[in-house]
Amino acid sequence: MRSTLLPTLLLLLLSTGCADSQTTPLGPDRGPIGKADNVGSCLDACDGPALVGTCWCDDLCESFGDCCTDKAEICDATSEFESFETFRGGFCPPDIDCSASIELLSDGTLRVDRMADPGGPVHTAVVGETDLADAIAVLTAPDLLTVLDGADPACPAPTDIFESMTLHDQNGEHRTSVTFCSDSAIDAARNVLNALADKYIITTDFESFRVFRGGFCPPDIDCTSSVELSADGTLRVDRFGEPGGAIHTATVNDFDLANAIEVLTDSDLVAILDGSEPPCSPPTDVFESMQLVDGDGEHRVGVTFCSGPEIDAARAVLDDLTEAYLP
Repeated sequence: MRSTLLPTLLLLLLSTGCADSQTTPLGPDRGPIGKADNVGSCLDACDGPALVGTCWCDDLCESFGDCCTDKAEICDATSEFESFETFRGGFCPPDIDCSASIELLSDGTLRVDRMADPGGPVHTAVVGETDLADAIAVLTAPDLLTVLDGADPACPAPTDIFESMTLHDQNGEHRTSVTFCSDSAIDAARNVLNALADKYIITTDFESFRVFRGGFCPPDIDCTSSVELSADGTLRVDRFGEPGGAIHTATVNDFDLANAIEVLTDSDLVAILDGSEPPCSPPTDVFESMQLVDGDGEHRVGVTFCSGPEIDAARAVLDDLTEAYLP
């Protein structure tokens, strides 16, 4: 009786060899995906497979036929976009700052120079990937590009004040004056940049916030500590157990500063700091206080052993900054 074992083994080997020859270094067999099966998004997944789904976002997806439907919007637009800036100004006395700008870069860096801030720093932050992709879609819209590439300003411009918009992409610079101009593309560009500035660079009358902790100790033992954050980003830390030690300092970046200020100026926390009595019964041998200084003055109260969402959040944000900047 003729054995079928050898042909079977040969068939298996051939099948395995074919499968290996079709496998790409990037993963299992890839090929065209039917419209109904093309599931996934390129959000946070450029240069690889979708985080959830069946489609891809790398440079090979077009040849394999498995690109996610939003690849062009999220990945390709980001690679072509370099920067967009809106600049506003006018003629003013030397001691008055009448210029302002907002600039967004392809890596998510947001730079804001505020009006009436002579000699002030350019505020910076890093925009999240989703917000960046949404902004780039607006700032590279075909209708806006047509306006920026126009031979003349988009509308008659005055001579004493001005506003310009500039887009840099792989094709070079696209720039025009848009002073007092209004249409859907121009307004959308202004709105998206202003929204990013409002979200990521917070303007408040915040001056400082300080947490002080201490207790009664012998003179040769240091039982006090403090953490203070100032509006210019300076972080000052006085550690426990360092009698006569130096105050440790660091400068917090604008993004972390904005997030901290949002927590430390929360209206519910300010109400606690303005209370006539501590929010809980304090002991007499140890103490902790929180103090906010802003445009309205000083807000201060003892919070020894007190707990609540606003108080806990304030402690946490200062502890996180200390760990990050002065470990």
